[in-house]
Amino acid sequence: MNVSVYTGAQMKAVDRYAIETCGIPGLRLMENAAASIVSEMEKRISLAEKNCVILCGRGNNGGDGFAAACMLVTRCAMVQIVCLAPEDTLSPDAAHYYAQASLYGIEIIRDLDAALAAIAQADIVVDALYGFGFRGALSSADAMLVSAVNASNAFVVSADIPSGVSADASNVEGVCIQANVTVTFTGCKLSAILFDSCSFYGEIAIADIGIPAEAKQSVKPAAEVIMPKTALAALGTRRRNAHKGDFGKVFVLGGSRGMSGAVYMSAQAALKSGAGLVCAGVPACLSEIMEIKTTEVMTLALSEENGGLQYDAKAIRQANVYDVLAFGMGVGREYAVQTLLNRIIAEVEKPIVLDADGLYALAQNVDVLSGHRQPIVITPHSGEMARLLGVNVAQIEADRIEYAKKFAAEYNVYVILKGAYTVVAAPDGQVAVNRFAGNSGMATAGSGDVLAGICASLLSRTMDMFSALQAAVYIHALAGDLAAEDKGEDGMSACDMLYYLPYAIKKTATGILKLSGGFE
Repeated sequence: MNVSVYTGAQMKAVDRYAIETCGIPGLRLMENAAASIVSEMEKRISLAEKNCVILCGRGNNGGDGFAAACMLVTRCAMVQIVCLAPEDTLSPDAAHYYAQASLYGIEIIRDLDAALAAIAQADIVVDALYGFGFRGALSSADAMLVSAVNASNAFVVSADIPSGVSADASNVEGVCIQANVTVTFTGCKLSAILFDSCSFYGEIAIADIGIPAEAKQSVKPAAEVIMPKTALAALGTRRRNAHKGDFGKVFVLGGSRGMSGAVYMSAQAALKSGAGLVCAGVPACLSEIMEIKTTEVMTLALSEENGGLQYDAKAIRQANVYDVLAFGMGVGREYAVQTLLNRIIAEVEKPIVLDADGLYALAQNVDVLSGHRQPIVITPHSGEMARLLGVNVAQIEADRIEYAKKFAAEYNVYVILKGAYTVVAAPDGQVAVNRFAGNSGMATAGSGDVLAGICASLLSRTMDMFSALQAAVYIHALAGDLAAEDKGEDGMSACDMLYYLPYAIKKTATGILKLSGGFE
């Protein structure tokens, strides 16, 4: 099951529904939130003999901090609370736990200079200044507190969201808490999957604080975070008496003189991610090269001109007897490619994965998608998405989810918008984001070709396209993480991802991996 991603308004609606409709007391939710903060702290750092400073604001996020202080007082050598807000401005639930903290004899620091001195001596800081309702920039006093925390050597834990970060925005205004870990409640906040705001969260742990399923289902979230169980479900099971036809047939069509590697990597990725049969259709001039480079992948030599593919009826026939067509990897940018793409969309009846130069051809006439009959998946990076939509890359990067959703809905296609947190958008409005796997070493030539092959492979043996594409994105990222663990992010290549692809699938299928953020 995936984890939901909420905007601030959505999260507020979920909380309100839980309290007002489901009858869950706000104090209980606050206590559960505090308990989850303490639990995640204990997983990561020894609390004994540590000085802990808890920054509390006036709202319910501050109440989480007051409640956590009451639980930490017996676990830490010293617990101090910093609360610069006047007592009579505290929310009712926050005021309850403020009073409890006072009864426990916990020192509550209300002077800015004393607060800065306490932070400088802290081993641990719990940031509970602001929650998902925060907008804009911190006040000057709060900014001084946050700057002191960031300058300290303390281990920093944020409650729900790092103070200074908006729940919804990719950009930040002024100083923000730089957390070591953020314990976020019920689901991810949108800013946790947006750059640059996500960089302040540190490690993310999502805590169940007792919000009923009914409350969560009362609001459609902005997106879902792809989890290993989703990938596992898409992989399915392999019968002992199965044959190769049971695991899908993939036709990879691409390549041009000097670009044999792209189609090779896609074909190999399809094979290594479980397809029972893979054929690579390439210009005749590359046929012998592909025969030498591949062993299990079949090769189909096709009509060419100056080393590039031309329309060839053999390619259409092959695509229609296979289960999925992947097109565009290394095919070049000649005008003939656009003509070929038009014929493919008009004549191929099976699902199509469009990547790389296929997307360049599509950008010359996006309307070719109008009225298409077969399922189509496009796999652009931000630059290719900007070209398809006629906007600049900065616009795409600022609102990746919305642009992916918009294109998917308008053209009735599936969109995989590649990047550090790859977005998968379906025509019906479903969106999933890969947040917990992948690394910067995957920003290398051929990485997208590998992903296209994985997508085609998983699509070839399932009717649930959205789940298959989520699984493809996750497994691709996990293969990248395994490669980085072995080779390092600087030295890894796309072929290293190919090598680790079977191991990524094995880890996913056996459920033995553990993701950052405490996910199993």
